[in-house]
Amino acid sequence: MADPRPIDPAEPLPQPDLTDAARAKLEPVIALLAADATAPSAVIEPERAWVVHVADSLSGLGFPELASARRIADVGAGAGFPGLVLAAMLPDAQVDLIESIARKCEFIDRASAAGGIANARAVNARAEDWARALGTINYEITCGISPRVRRLYHHDGEDTAE
Repeated sequence: MADPRPIDPAEPLPQPDLTDAARAKLEPVIALLAADATAPSAVIEPERAWVVHVADSLSGLGFPELASARRIADVGAGAGFPGLVLAAMLPDAQVDLIESIARKCEFIDRASAAGGIANARAVNARAEDWARALGTINYEITCGISPRVRRLYHHDGEDTAE
């Protein structure tokens, strides 16, 4: 496996703008988050969700390697952020949202369907099992994307399983 490049969490990231196409895909996702009693997030109020979920997720696109990746894994995807935002912003990338809890995957499936985000898919699996079976990804997002990032690894297409 390639040596991961740790990212300095104190280093500010450029904040890309949300495209009109991505906004159109994410509006139904945010609406579902607010309306669905089973949404796996404490942040469901739309105005706050745009900031906490969407804007926070956009910050990762300040890394050129992530912005140009064609295969991305959101490991521990929870309610689908940042994976759904990345998929909406990067329509040519395949974004796998890896989550071991089935009800969270069901929500991600409903959210991606509501937004018409065809390049995002929920994978109900433990991350280590999924990585062994998969083989090649460009980016693995392990702790969300924001100035609070602990690790964002660039794998250069090598197997991520240890």
